[in-house]
Amino acid sequence: GQTGLRRLTCNIWQGVCTTDHYWRGNFNDAFIAPFTPVGFPYVGTDLFYGGEDYTTHSARLDLASQLTDHHKVLIGGSFTRHIITYKEAQGGGANSGVAPIINQIWRANPTEIASYLQDNIEYDFLTINVGVRYDYGKAQGKGFTNPLNATNGTTAREVCNGTAPGISETPFTYQGQTGVLACLASPQGANGKPVLLDSATHLAQVDDFKSAKPRTAFSPRIGLSFPLTEQSAMWFNAGRYTQNPLYSYVYRNSGVGTVAGPADGFCAANAVKPGTNECHPPLSFNNPDFIGNPNLLLEEATAYEVGYSANVGRNYAVQVSVFNRDESGLTGIRTNDAIQDIGATYNGVSLPQYQVAVNQDFLTNRGISVRLDRQPGRNSVWGYGINYGWERTTENSPPPDRANEAQDAGEINQGSTLRELVSSGDRSHSFNVSLTLAYRQNNVPKIWGAGVLKNSSFGLTYSWAAGQPYTPNRSNNNSGGVVTNNTQRTSDLNSGRGPSTQQANLSYRKSLQIGNAQYGLSFIVTNVFNIQNCLQVYSNTGDCNTGLREFSQRRVGNSSGSSSTNLDQPEFRSAGRRFSTGITVNF
Repeated sequence: GQTGLRRLTCNIWQGVCTTDHYWRGNFNDAFIAPFTPVGFPYVGTDLFYGGEDYTTHSARLDLASQLTDHHKVLIGGSFTRHIITYKEAQGGGANSGVAPIINQIWRANPTEIASYLQDNIEYDFLTINVGVRYDYGKAQGKGFTNPLNATNGTTAREVCNGTAPGISETPFTYQGQTGVLACLASPQGANGKPVLLDSATHLAQVDDFKSAKPRTAFSPRIGLSFPLTEQSAMWFNAGRYTQNPLYSYVYRNSGVGTVAGPADGFCAANAVKPGTNECHPPLSFNNPDFIGNPNLLLEEATAYEVGYSANVGRNYAVQVSVFNRDESGLTGIRTNDAIQDIGATYNGVSLPQYQVAVNQDFLTNRGISVRLDRQPGRNSVWGYGINYGWERTTENSPPPDRANEAQDAGEINQGSTLRELVSSGDRSHSFNVSLTLAYRQNNVPKIWGAGVLKNSSFGLTYSWAAGQPYTPNRSNNNSGGVVTNNTQRTSDLNSGRGPSTQQANLSYRKSLQIGNAQYGLSFIVTNVFNIQNCLQVYSNTGDCNTGLREFSQRRVGNSSGSSSTNLDQPEFRSAGRRFSTGITVNF
């Protein structure tokens, strides 16, 4: 198969895309009112312009064979290749008709390959599903050999002193001086830097980058199910699972696929990775973004589940399960080690400071699920199911795309990345109920016209879940509850919880037999009661109806996906009743 997508995001002025020029965008720190010149509409997406263009080619083959009465073997594999170009310009502060401060460009063709082997072993007293999966991924491009130390331990100082193994093992000399003194005393070159120091800088850079190594993982999995009585059974599942890091985390600000110089405008003509014309990552001190890492590994999870199920009486069934999932090697943001580079190798900065993506974050999810079901009997038309779940999800920090925002707003600081806090995705409690009314050929009411109910069913489902965590705005200043970039919160990350969410759905299904074909009709109403749910709260009040917006945490756009610049209307509510119908035909 082949899939593709092309996206362009920009501000619109008089119906024309303004490309990478901005005029104090809709929401930014310096100007919090929407810009609308008299008589000229200006709407859009704040200080962003650009998008991505990608094509994905994929192929997959699966084979299943019942080798014996007790063994069903499954084997398969898949191949995926992406062709990606990403370009984005971002303004900042009070930009007004000026060029962007961040010009994000990368091009890459990463590859993903996977294969698996599974054996389903079935006996009367035991069922075993055992298998293994092998994943291989290759991210194109070069990244820092040591992401937290751009110099990889060898700066111009070590080269000048002759203490850089494999690069320079003889001290530089000049007019009777040796080492660093000789490098500094040498005459200046065309670039204004002493020629020996400039030479040492280039030599020290040789080992700073390495090509992305393949990401591989060997993932065993096993599932056991065995009966306790004729009406009950227990099961146990365990396995290791992997996923590729998001390519935005792999390539962002990495310079992969760029061309140095004015063609791409990502870096100066001489700001390249050794031996290439590809830009090196921008290590400017004021870069508000993080640097991607082509050498990110696969993110791993280890999951366990144990459960018990039993039939009770003729129509009832109960099920209880307990689960635990540990995720490690998740992509997180870290600040680099402070290493002085006397050669000022990157962007002329002698003490580079930057944030970079590394495999150092973790997440834990554990919980319990309890379910009771009643199936319609031979002469019964009613059935229902009740499910309650409790879980707790914790993590050590927000994902990379939220890390800077959380730090700027005072939610979390760099020193707290080893703390395990409630995850923003934690739902705590959930409750689901389903009610069904099903008629077959022989159990319709004995009244006139009831025949239309034959082979039909009605279903009503209701779900409730605890609200999502958020970080309360309990600032320690006197700014009226508004948190600024220089204000530290007095509460922990995600220590508050928003209002609960709920939804009810209604369905009707009907089967018709006409000749040698069976027709199925369906009519489904989603959110039948038009319930409104609070998706994101005002952080100083904890609800969606009242509060003050934090523009450092703004979310531009509403639930329907359209942009919004109206500050008077809340944009954190979700509602809408949806209808859908369908027809199926089986011969």
